[in-house]
Amino acid sequence: MPVVKPHRVHGTENERSEPSARDLAQVLEHSGEAVIVKDLNAVVTYWNREATSLYGYSAEEAIGQPLRKLHAAELSEADYASVLARIRAGRPTSSTTERRKKTGETVRVTLNTTPLLDEQGALIGEITIARDVTAMFQKEEALRRAERELRLHAENPIPRLAVPSNPTKPTQIRWALNKPPLNEILVGLALLVSSYISILLTRVPGGITLFWPGSAIAAALLIRLPRIRWISATISVVAALLIANVVAAHRSWPIAALFTGVGLSEIGMMVAVFRAWRFPYPDITVNQAAIMTAIFGIAIPGVAAIGAGLVLHMNFAVPFMEGTLQWWSSHAIGACLLGPPIILFSLKGLDNFLQSMH
Repeated sequence: MPVVKPHRVHGTENERSEPSARDLAQVLEHSGEAVIVKDLNAVVTYWNREATSLYGYSAEEAIGQPLRKLHAAELSEADYASVLARIRAGRPTSSTTERRKKTGETVRVTLNTTPLLDEQGALIGEITIARDVTAMFQKEEALRRAERELRLHAENPIPRLAVPSNPTKPTQIRWALNKPPLNEILVGLALLVSSYISILLTRVPGGITLFWPGSAIAAALLIRLPRIRWISATISVVAALLIANVVAAHRSWPIAALFTGVGLSEIGMMVAVFRAWRFPYPDITVNQAAIMTAIFGIAIPGVAAIGAGLVLHMNFAVPFMEGTLQWWSSHAIGACLLGPPIILFSLKGLDNFLQSMH
């Protein structure tokens, strides 16, 4: 990369044709790229309008200030010392890095630096041309993420976590009409069978079940599905909960409807949180697994238990706190034991486990 060195070609005609400082300033102002000139101490001596647009500092705010007080404020002492050493050595560079805007927002930029010499050839500073590449970087990162998802899906045919697509799009509507909602029906059947078994085996006479894995199983399966027909899933879950409450628990339809509403809200919260919160299933850290268990297995069942406590108190004369704790404990046990394993299960993980047993 060449250095920038002012020069003069002697002769009356050449001197007349040589651009003035005002002309050069106009060119830099309308160059379309952020141009910053610094002296040997990294103090800004020129700052064009594109630099203002990129970093948020006006020319009046930036000129006379060291880079350390502007967009390079996040640099460590060692990194800033390297910048000063590069400027004073007159080394041209080209790099891509992150800089902090005046608003605190991080922007990704490409930086091309050129030494600045005076008319005698002495080094007096550096010119930096910066370009915002944040949007391009985000597109490339999204492409890399999609490629990773495709590779993982090829290795493991079981569907992974995916953000649901917009159900109002024509392609989504055609997909919903052309194929029966088998996955959603299977989720409802899994919920019905697990609820029926838990009611028959662990229900306290006249009370609630001691172990309720149904909500966790249904939510975990819905989290794993790459695409969901939300209306079909809701109908399937509501039907399973109503049948379990009426047939297995022998509750009246109004009471069954109340418990169904509480169960549906619990499943809905679980699905909403963990379809939007994209953990890299199944390759998550211990901390992420602990957070998932705490929210999925403890916090959300606790919130739903408040509604269940009100239903038990108003319809069965069970003290509110007692009913809430009974519901919370039975659902938390089921959610902690079965929810995370279903969400995190993968054929690759199972294969590794089987190999470790030999």
